Amino acid sequence: MDIVVLYYYAFYKFYSLFEAFSQTRWLTTAKAAICLGSLELGLYFSIINYRDVLLKHSSDFEYNTFIVVLVIITFKMVCIFPG
Repeated sequence: MDIVVLYYYAFYKFYSLFEAFSQTRWLTTAKAAICLGSLELGLYFSIINYRDVLLKHSSDFEYNTFIVVLVIITFKMVCIFPG
C-alpha cells in the first residue's frame, strides 16, 4: 500500500471519528489534521530518540530544531487548508 493512501486513510478515520459524535462535529477537518500532525511529531521525535540511543549520539534539541518543526507544520497546514 502506498504511504499517501495510508495517510489519507488515517485522515479519513480521524475525520469519521469526530463526525460520529454530535459534540465534536465542528471543525472536524482541522481536528483530524491536528491529530495527524501530532502523530507525525511523535514519530519524528521517537526516531530521533532511537537514533540517539542506538548510535550513542547526543543530539541537542535547540531552539532552531523547534522552529524548523513549526515551519514544517505551518507549511503542511497551509497545504491542507489552502483557502
